[in-house]
Formats: sequence, C-alpha cells, structure tokens
Amino acid sequence: MDAAIQTADARMSYLTMSEEEMDTYERIQKAEMDRVSAASYLLRKEKHTIARNALAEGLTPEFVQKITGLSLEEIAKL
Repeated sequence: MDAAIQTADARMSYLTMSEEEMDTYERIQKAEMDRVSAASYLLRKEKHTIARNALAEGLTPEFVQKITGLSLEEIAKL
C-alpha cells in the first residue's frame, strides 16, 4: 500500500508543478534518458570490441556469445 501512496503523491506533485518547475523536471528527465542511452551505446560498443578480439584469438562464436551476451547473428556480422 505504501508504494501506491508514494506513486499517487508523486503524480500529484507532478500535476501541481509550476511551468518553470515542469520545464526543469522535463530537462532533468531528458538528461537522464540521454545518459542511460549513452551508457547503453558504450556497453554495446565494448561488447563488440571484446567479441572481435576474442574471435581474432580463435575463440568460437558460441563461446564469444556466452561471454558477451551478443547473438550469433551479431557476432557473424563482426
């Protein structure tokens, strides 16, 4: 029940924000989404680098899949 009350309280706070507060809130939310997106991109890029290096060392695509979490289709494209 506490979680439901907290959710309702957060929604009420959002609905009662001034235009300036709303603008600030939205900019913070966008910045957070951008940060998460950038981190996800860098992680994917690093996995590809690891996969390429592992393949160059003669490891099997199946093992590379196991250590990177990439699909065999992605690995084949490298």
